Amino acid sequence: MHRPIAAPVTTTLAVSLAATVTALTIASAPTAGATGEGRPAPTPAQPLTRAATKAPTKAAGFTPARTVGYPIQSASATPHGVWTAGLSGDSSAPRSVVVERLRDGRWSRTTLAVAATGSVQISALDDQEAWLTYPTATGSTLLRFDGKRWGAVALPAGVSTVTTLSDLPGGGAMIGSVVFGPPHATAWSYDARRHGWTFYGSIPETFSSFQQGFKQTRSGVVSIGALYRAEAVVTSSGGDWQGKGLVAQLGPIGSHVTDWHVLASGEVVALGAQQAPPPWGGVDLCKIVNPSTAQARWCSTNGRPIAASALLGDGSLVMARSANDQAGAGFTRRASITAPDTALRGSLGAGAVELSAAPGSLTVWAVTATGTGSQIQSYTAPKKPGRPSHR
Repeated sequence: MHRPIAAPVTTTLAVSLAATVTALTIASAPTAGATGEGRPAPTPAQPLTRAATKAPTKAAGFTPARTVGYPIQSASATPHGVWTAGLSGDSSAPRSVVVERLRDGRWSRTTLAVAATGSVQISALDDQEAWLTYPTATGSTLLRFDGKRWGAVALPAGVSTVTTLSDLPGGGAMIGSVVFGPPHATAWSYDARRHGWTFYGSIPETFSSFQQGFKQTRSGVVSIGALYRAEAVVTSSGGDWQGKGLVAQLGPIGSHVTDWHVLASGEVVALGAQQAPPPWGGVDLCKIVNPSTAQARWCSTNGRPIAASALLGDGSLVMARSANDQAGAGFTRRASITAPDTALRGSLGAGAVELSAAPGSLTVWAVTATGTGSQIQSYTAPKKPGRPSHR
């Protein structure tokens, strides 16, 4: 589960890359079919009345859960709710951090009177442990919630900035940091039980760090980083990270990864945006990479750029399409990575900030911008027959 630094498109990678793209026909996502009320048809002797006609129902989709008057920059879903974090106050001055939490159907708000100077990240697996980081005038601050209160956690020796933050199964967190002279990106893991840091390796010659976060797999930890002037899937079981499965090389047409997930197969799907030649404009980036073999293949790439996404427990993918082109904007759901998209009800407002789903869950939480504030929405995918519910 990753939590990227909030970016103009939002957590999760603010790294430029490019791939030569053939002209693609942009197809809007299909509209979900309407269903009727199931009333019996009138007999021939009866006039067809308005009450006897089939009335369409609304398409499945997102439902607003909460609206706030400040910009939320990061969200992290749990099995029973969601955490969000943002900044309050005047954007021209250091601001307080505001944390919202939904637990057992009730919302609570905590305002941390700090002096944050930039984007905030939050990452949590459950209600009892959460991690938060934000920049200040003197470097990054890292906080941990232990079930009762927030407390500061000292950064590893020699680390002053945190570029990415991810929670770890079983407790703890991983951070990424950029070091200059010579430039390289380092990764560290924190054991919440023994309260200590472990150096997890580095990527040389990059300014991007691990800005897309980290995910644990059976074979080690996976991330996406800029390796030798290209975005690549990188893996590590401790020690230096190895570049695997090149996502795309830099070229004359810009592209970037906005989100990524590890599939049940162990493959990594990278999602984002490509720039197509006029008049097509931006199209989505969808590439599946096998980290162990470095083999890659394209998945569906004929829609609007993907601003944010969430992988659900049934293997389906929920995405927020770019709001730059209203004809192709909106929420969609893909039953599998290679399946067609189906439109979901819900408004992107001024743009999607983040989508988040807890591991194995069928519920996804979306944060969208409203101009001066934010709206939190939720959507639960239909349970497949024979599938146990996530708890």
